[in-house]
Amino acid sequence: MHPFYNEIQFRDEKQRKEAIRKEAVKLADKMVEERLKVEEKIYGSKPDLFKTKKTKEEKQAYEKVLISGLSKFEKPEQREAEIAQVRTLASLGLIVSSFAHELKTIKNNYDDINALEKIYTNIVPDEKKKTVNYKDGVNIIELLKEENEKIAHWVDYSLTAIRKDKRKRGAIKFDKYFAGLCKNWKKVFENRNVSIEIKKQVRKAYSFKAFEMYLNTVFNNLISNSIDSFNSLKTIRERKISISYGIVKNNIQIIYSDNGGGIPKVFTKDKDKIFLPFTTSKKDRAGNDIGTGLGMYLVKNVISDNNGSVEIMESKLGFQLKIELPTRTSKK
Repeated sequence: MHPFYNEIQFRDEKQRKEAIRKEAVKLADKMVEERLKVEEKIYGSKPDLFKTKKTKEEKQAYEKVLISGLSKFEKPEQREAEIAQVRTLASLGLIVSSFAHELKTIKNNYDDINALEKIYTNIVPDEKKKTVNYKDGVNIIELLKEENEKIAHWVDYSLTAIRKDKRKRGAIKFDKYFAGLCKNWKKVFENRNVSIEIKKQVRKAYSFKAFEMYLNTVFNNLISNSIDSFNSLKTIRERKISISYGIVKNNIQIIYSDNGGGIPKVFTKDKDKIFLPFTTSKKDRAGNDIGTGLGMYLVKNVISDNNGSVEIMESKLGFQLKIELPTRTSKK
């Protein structure tokens, strides 16, 4: 968590509320003043023993309503921050798109490595193939193939993530969506010995529309956090991620869990702090904060933007989170 972030947030919110209160008082005074002018103009000036008390109560009533109304206005600085964030993400997408052709050529290197392997095998005499030097050469070629396959996977993933149809709001079928998610992460899971299980518990037809790209933001962040959690484990265990989903009271309910290190200790007293922006528990070897601290903040915002809710759940082992998204259901 960034130093003094909560203190600054509290101070800014306090200043904002005070500014709203002052504006409400000013407007309430103006409203009462105008009302008195109109009454005097129509009915003339009349003695009223309770005028002061009635005027005070009237002002208080106006202030309460005005404070409630003014508080609903979006904070300008928050809007500017969100716009800046969107611009940054859009710029990143344009950069990746611009290098799409160059990135695709990386995938072609795999064929070149295979050709190199054949040439190497053919030009080396049979008597030399039993030597350590020859075996070292074979191992280097295998390593090149493996690394190239990893790079090719990430190229595919990057280009798929910014594909145009991912940015169009459409009907989401979660069985198809999660199958695609697993496919995109397959090589990463294999390289890190992670297994993933998708449990479908849907017995009703349902309709849910969203931007697939935004759902990717949610689950890519959750999976990335799980992998970081697995890497920080001090004991050896099977690395498992589980995603189960079903219809509960006309909501699509998704339970995401892993058996990693669980929610970081800094969040155990107040789990919701994990959703604050610029909040991170990740440290480098020197103990410095690393990462953007925006991952779980984006998860929360995407779910909220789709009129859903997200909740950190209690878990004896690892991390568990519940997501609920509204759907329209019908009998099959």
